[in-house]
Formats: sequence, structure tokens, C-alpha cells
Amino acid sequence: MINKFISNNSKIEFIENSFKNNNNIRKVDYLDILCYISNSKFSLPKKDEHSNLLNVYHIDLASLIVTKALDIQPNDIVLDLCAAPGGKSLAILQHLLNNNEQINNKNEGRGMLIANEINNKRFHRLLQVIKSYIPFKYHQYQIKLVKNSPMENYCYDKILVDAPCSSERHLINDQKELLMWKKSRSNNFSKKQYKILLGAVKALKVNGILVYSTCSISNLENDRVIKKILENSWVRLEVIKRKSGWEIGEETEFGWIILPDKNDGWGPMYFSILKRIEGRNFEKKNNKFYNKDGTI
Repeated sequence: MINKFISNNSKIEFIENSFKNNNNIRKVDYLDILCYISNSKFSLPKKDEHSNLLNVYHIDLASLIVTKALDIQPNDIVLDLCAAPGGKSLAILQHLLNNNEQINNKNEGRGMLIANEINNKRFHRLLQVIKSYIPFKYHQYQIKLVKNSPMENYCYDKILVDAPCSSERHLINDQKELLMWKKSRSNNFSKKQYKILLGAVKALKVNGILVYSTCSISNLENDRVIKKILENSWVRLEVIKRKSGWEIGEETEFGWIILPDKNDGWGPMYFSILKRIEGRNFEKKNNKFYNKDGTI
């Protein structure tokens, strides 16, 4: 992914040098941010001498499709709930921010990203990514990095829940990890994911979009979590599916999955798109709204 905030000369230089060193490089035309892919490794990111920002961010193509699924609009208030290390937050900002815009302290009519990460070490990694790629003029009014999961009701137009998961990709290259894998690991993660998602849907505005994603191949952590939310949350939700599908991957019951063995090594990545609709699914007891599973 090429950083939109570097100079045009730096963009051209990176692309030309990449083509010189690698005949397999090609542009990803179906993304609306500038991105190139290759079977070989790209050069390491380096600073643009004009902006002092890093020029490229190396990221899995499947992750960019997840951020595309959010359908970011310029005025959206967006929450990236589990944001570190920062690649998806950075992709969201490439959609959200206008690099020709003059910033003032009113922030009227402009979108904002709230990027949340509760782990202190990962939070500092997220902070470093944002500082390295995004001009400082946006940091005060359109980017907020937090550690406290700001989950007030009806706050956000778009929410990304890139949930902690069993992350089976590393099992491909680590036989020891593969031998240690147990179904109980996915069971434990699915409970945590459900709890995170249960809170996140309450923070979504009516007609807002939430994208739930994992890098797990386990159905326990993917469609099963979505099924449980649809059945139990008092927030009324509907699953949104793209009629034409997505450019890589395949459909599941409630979403889409991109598997490395079928998609040139991209993924694994599962995602489901949920839209909040008017009304409630709830039971009222003692003047409080309860989900069907008994949680508030």
C-alpha cells in the first residue's frame, strides 16, 4: 500500500524502482487506494524527503479488502476497536482523509478515526505507525488513539472489529505450534470475540456498518460468532452481502473467507458485514434492557 500523503515524485520513484527489480509487480485495480502486489518481496519502507513520512506499508491484500468492506465515506466517524499493529487503521485513514484539505480547529463536516488498543505495548506500535505515515495536521482533530474501548451507544457510522483470534496462519510454518493446536483454543477465543462484538454493535448508529473480521479458519470464531450475535443481541442487525461477491475468496453462511491455498497466499481472513437497523430485540427487566443470553 503506497502512502497517499507522500509526494508524487516519491510515489513514481517507488513504482519505477519496483518494476526495475521485479517483473511480477502489478497494480490492484479493484481497490480505491494505491496498492501493488507481487510474488517477490518489495523494498523496505523509506522516508519521503518532502513529507518526512514513510512511503509504503506492507500489508496482506485480504486486510485491504476488509477495510474496503467498511465503505468509508468522508464524514464517517469510524471506530477501529482492536487497532494494533495499525495496518487496517492506516488503510481506513487513506480512505477517510483528504490530503488537499485545509484543517481548522472546528473539524466540521470531516470524518474521524478512533483507534482503540488496550495492550500497552501494541498501543505504542499503533502510535508509531500513525506518526510515521500520517501528516501531523490530522492528528489533533481527525485521529484519536485510545486504550479504553469507547463504546457509548449510537456513536459510530462504521466500526471495524478485527477480533483477537487463534490466528492459524502461523501454524503453516511452525510444526510445533500445529501439534499444540486444540479445539478448546478456538472455543475460548470465540467466547471472547462474542463478548467484544456484543458491546460493539451497541455503539453503532442506526444504518451504520460493522465489519467483524478474524484471521482464523475456524468456523467457531467466524460464522458461529455472527450467528450467536444475530440470535442473542437486543440490537437489530442484518447481514449485508455483496451481490457480486469480492475479488478473491469465497462466500460463507454469514460472510466471506479468503484462504491462502486458494488465493495466491493471501489470508487467511474471514469477515462479515453487519448493518444496524431500526428497532430492538430485547427483554425488559427492572427497567434495564437485556440480551437474550442474559447480558445487559
